[in-house]
Amino acid sequence: MSWYLKVEKHGIMKNKKHIEPTGGVLTNRMDTGTKEFNEFQALLLNKSKDRSEKQKKQIEFTARKFKMEDHQRSGEDHHQAE
Repeated sequence: MSWYLKVEKHGIMKNKKHIEPTGGVLTNRMDTGTKEFNEFQALLLNKSKDRSEKQKKQIEFTARKFKMEDHQRSGEDHHQAE
């Protein structure tokens, strides 16, 4: 069973109303002080512990790649504005 289905099965984050983001943001700010958030975070942490070392290194590599690309793009945007 996927972690998403487990989340639905256990009722984590259920009964939440969908609220469209405003002001040009892609997502709304998450309420991190709720029981549901803490349960969801624990579920993700447990899922991450099940990963192999190879999977962990691949995720770390991909994250660094995205950070580098983002940094490069932000530098290009800064130079174009001048």
